[in-house]
Amino acid sequence: MDMWIGILPVVMAIGTMGLIVAEETPVFDYLGMPFIPFLELLNIPFAAEMSKTIMVGFADMFLPAIIGSSIESELTRFVIACLSVSQLIYMSEVGGLILGTKIPVSFFSIIDNLSTKNNHLVTNHCGMCSHDFFK
Repeated sequence: MDMWIGILPVVMAIGTMGLIVAEETPVFDYLGMPFIPFLELLNIPFAAEMSKTIMVGFADMFLPAIIGSSIESELTRFVIACLSVSQLIYMSEVGGLILGTKIPVSFFSIIDNLSTKNNHLVTNHCGMCSHDFFK
C-alpha cells in the first residue's frame, strides 16, 4: 500500500506533464524528426505525423493513440497502435514505478533502453506492415 501512495502522484504528474508537452509544445515533433526519412523509406503514409507518436510513447502508453487518431491512413494508425502497446516502458507508469523503488536504475539508463527498443520496434512493425502481404 505504501508503494501505491508513493508512486500514484508521480504517475499522474508524469502523465499530465507528458500530455501538456505533447499537445502544447513542439518538443516531440523535434524528437521524432530523425524517424521521418526512415518511415518514408518504408512507405508509411503520414510519416511526419507518425514520427511524433513514436517519441511521445515514452511519456505514456495512450498518448500515441490519442495523437494519431486524426491520421487518415489505417496502416499508419495500426502501426502506431502496435508501437504504443509494444513499448512497455513509459515514464508515466513503469518508469515512475522503477524510479520509485530501490532498484539502482537511473533515468538516463531508462531513456537509453527506450531508444534502443524503439529502434527495433519501429524497424519490425513498419517493415512488416509496409510489405505487400499486409496490403
